[in-house]
Amino acid sequence: MVTRRCNMECAHCSVESSPRLKQQPGLEELLKRVRDGVKAGARQVLLTGGEPMIRAPEVLALLKEAKRLGVHGAMTSNAFWGRNPEKAYQTLLELRQSGLTNLNLSYDRFHREFQGPEPLVNVLKAAQRQQFRVSVVVTRTRDDQEVDSLIEPFRGFPNVAFRFYDVQPVGAARNLESSSLHGLQPGFCNACSSPAITDDGRLVACNGPSYFAPKHSALALGSLQDSTFEQLLRSHQEDPILETIRTQGPARLAQEMRDDDEFRLKPQYSGMCELCNHICSDPHAVKVLRQRLSAPELVAERAAIARVIERAREGGSLSRPVVNSLGIAQVVFARLGGRKHIREESVLGRGDLDWVRLANYLVACGLERYTLEGFASQRGVLPKIFLKPLESAAVRSGLRELLYRDALRHLAQTLRQMDLEAVLLKGGAAIARGSQRTAGDIDLWVAPHQAETLRQRLLEQGWQEMEGQPGARHHLAPIAFRGIPLEIHTRLMPRFWGLPEAEMLQERQSLSAAYPHYAPLSVLSPEAALLHCLVHCSKHLYSHGLKSAWDCHAILTENRDLDWSKLRRWSKAMPMPRTFWLPLRVLARDLGFSIPQVPGAESRRDQALVHFARGQLYSHLENARERNPFIRIALLLAFQETPMGLLRALVRVWQEPFVDKDSNRNARQIWQQFRHALRVGIRTLRGKPL
Repeated sequence: MVTRRCNMECAHCSVESSPRLKQQPGLEELLKRVRDGVKAGARQVLLTGGEPMIRAPEVLALLKEAKRLGVHGAMTSNAFWGRNPEKAYQTLLELRQSGLTNLNLSYDRFHREFQGPEPLVNVLKAAQRQQFRVSVVVTRTRDDQEVDSLIEPFRGFPNVAFRFYDVQPVGAARNLESSSLHGLQPGFCNACSSPAITDDGRLVACNGPSYFAPKHSALALGSLQDSTFEQLLRSHQEDPILETIRTQGPARLAQEMRDDDEFRLKPQYSGMCELCNHICSDPHAVKVLRQRLSAPELVAERAAIARVIERAREGGSLSRPVVNSLGIAQVVFARLGGRKHIREESVLGRGDLDWVRLANYLVACGLERYTLEGFASQRGVLPKIFLKPLESAAVRSGLRELLYRDALRHLAQTLRQMDLEAVLLKGGAAIARGSQRTAGDIDLWVAPHQAETLRQRLLEQGWQEMEGQPGARHHLAPIAFRGIPLEIHTRLMPRFWGLPEAEMLQERQSLSAAYPHYAPLSVLSPEAALLHCLVHCSKHLYSHGLKSAWDCHAILTENRDLDWSKLRRWSKAMPMPRTFWLPLRVLARDLGFSIPQVPGAESRRDQALVHFARGQLYSHLENARERNPFIRIALLLAFQETPMGLLRALVRVWQEPFVDKDSNRNARQIWQQFRHALRVGIRTLRGKPL
C-alpha cells in the first residue's frame, strides 16, 4: 500500500480511504519493502492505496525498483490522472517505461459519485494507442441495476478486460444495507494467497478485507518493525487457518466451529469476508482452529488441494485466461446442447469472468439465440451486462435472418433464370437448413467461368458494389443485397490449402427436395462441410472457434453415419492434414465430440500447435494475431509435413506482402508485433495460457 489517502471517499472502500488521511510511509521505507518482498520470493509487486497515483513520483520509483529486481510491477488506480487525454498518454507511457506490466482501473457506482468515466476513457485510449491491455474492475451489489450503463463507455475498446467483484461488508462497506450484498460464502479464497503490506508497515493476510483485523486475528500477521519480512511471510504460508482459507475457504472454518460450545456463528453473513473476519478475529476460535487444523491428516489434505490449485492456476482450469476461454466455452457449449456442465457454478461464480467479452464473443460467433435458449432457466441469476447484449443482438439477428432468406430466394431465382447451379458454404448453408446461428455473409461457389457473369447479372438486378471490399484469389469482390454481403467463390479455399475440391463438390447435395424455393442451390456433403469448416478455421488462426465448434457439432449430430474413411483419405491427400485433424482433436477433447481415433499429438510441434489452437479457439475475437505477420508465418510453416511443403509455404510468404498495402504500420508497430509473436511462441512452447 503506497498510501491510504485517496482523492475520493467511496462508501464501499475496504480500507476507508479519504482525502483527509495524512500519514504515509516514506519512499525509502517503501523501497525497502519492495526489496525485502522480492528477496523473500515475491514474483509481482502490486501498488495499491488509497490512490497510489497521488504519489506519482514514488510510484515511478517503486516500479523502476521492481523492474531492476526482475519482477512484474502492477497497479490499481481510479485513473484520476487521465482527465487530460495527452497527459493520460504521457503518464501511462512513463509508467510502462518504469516497469508497469499490469494496470487495474476501478470504476463503479461508488466511484461515479466523485468522477465520471472520462478519465478512464482517456487512459483506455492511451493504452489502445500503446497496444497495452488494461483491466476495468467493477464492484457490484446484489441488485445493482447500473452496471450495464456504467461500463457502456468502455465496451468498444479491444484492449480492455472487465472484472466483476461483489462488494464485501468490510471497511466502509460495513455501513451498507446487508440485504444489498450477495452473501456468497462457498469456495476457497484466492485473495488470501497474496499477503499485503499496509501503509503503516503491517503484513495482513489479504489486500483490503483484513486491513482492520485486530492484532489477535489470524489475518493479522504482525508488524515489519517487530519481525522480518521472511518471518511474517513464513507465518502467512504455514498458518493452518490461512492454509484452510486458501484451499477450502472460510466455509470450512465455519464447518469446524459449528458445534463449538464457546463460539457462535451468526445466522447469516453478507459475504465471505464477513464470515472470515468474524471467525478469525475471535481468540477462542483461532486457538481451537489452529489446534484442530494441525492434525496430520488435515495438513496432508490441504497440501494435496494446494498442489491441485497451484497447478490449475499456473495454466490449468483455475487460471484467469483459461476460465475466460476454455472454462466458459465448456459451460456455454454444454448449455447450447441442453446440458449442464459439471463446473458451471464454479465458473459462472468467478469474479474475474469477463461477462462483457463473453457476450461480445458469443454475438460475434452468431450464437446469441442459442445461448439465450440454453440459459433460459438461468436468466434470473445471469448479470444483465451479459444478457442485454445477447437480447439486443437476438432481435437484430432475427430481422437480419429475414433479409438473409430474402437474399437467398432472390439468388436462387437468378440462378434458375441463368440455368446455373451453385453451392452454399458455411453460414449460408446453415441458414438454408434452418439453423438459428447468425451468419455474416453469403458464401457461394459457382463454376469459375460463370462467376463474373453471375455477379454482373446480380448487379443489374439491384445488388450493390461494396466499396473498399476487394476480391481475393478464391472469390470475387463482394456485393450486397439490402445489406447482406455475397461473396461469389471460384474455389472453396485458396489453392495453397490443398482441399480436394473436385471430389468435395462432386458430392454436393441439392436443397430442392426439402426446400424447393432454394433450387438450384445445393450444399456440401457432411464430410466435405466438416473438412471445409475445420481447415477454414485453421486458416484464420482459430478465431471465433466456438462458431466452428457449433457447426461441427451440428454436422456430427445430424450425420451419425459420417464416412470417416473418406475424410481420412481426403486429409491424407492434403499437403497440410494438421489443419483438419488438429482442431477436430482439440474440439473433441474439450467439448465432448464423439469421433473415431484420430492422429495423436506425438511430436513437440504437434503439442505446441494443440496448445496454440486451444488458446485461440475459445477466446479469440479480434483478428489481431491473424494480422500479425510473424505469428501467421510461423503457423503456416508449422502446419507443413514435408520439405516440399516448407518450400511451398516460403514461396507463398514471399508472394504475399509482409505488411498490407493499406496498413499504416510503422517500424515501432512492426517491432511490437514481433515482440508479441515472440511472447506467444514462448508461452505456446512452455504450455502456458496465451
